[in-house]
Amino acid sequence: MKSGYDFVIAGGGDVECGFVNSGYLILSGPGAFADRLADNLARQRALGADTSPIRRAEARELHPWLELGDVAAIGWEPASGYADPVATTLGYVTAARRRGVAVFEHTPVERLHLASNGGPAGRRVTGVITPDGTVEAE
Repeated sequence: MKSGYDFVIAGGGDVECGFVNSGYLILSGPGAFADRLADNLARQRALGADTSPIRRAEARELHPWLELGDVAAIGWEPASGYADPVATTLGYVTAARRRGVAVFEHTPVERLHLASNGGPAGRRVTGVITPDGTVEAE
């Protein structure tokens, strides 16, 4: 993954989000924690994530200062990272505006307007209630 223009929203084009590809290393103690980590890594791989269990030597290559004395399982996701939260939020706003969405800044939401949709969750958001009135969603 690359940094920067790596954030694409359907129909919104590329939007700067400040993504930094740092990878993600997760360590687990022994017993049920290690079993859950192995299960989670497998589930993530089944969903298309590039995650895998790695050995201690591989973890130390990635982070030489790790203390692995009581670590029973280690997971690694090389494509993971973090984004600038402000840039990400502004990216969503920019992409939404490109698609014709009205954005109301400095307008607190007091409640969600919900309607039954018959789906598994039972309800969906159809608008928001603000101090200035209700804003309906399509």
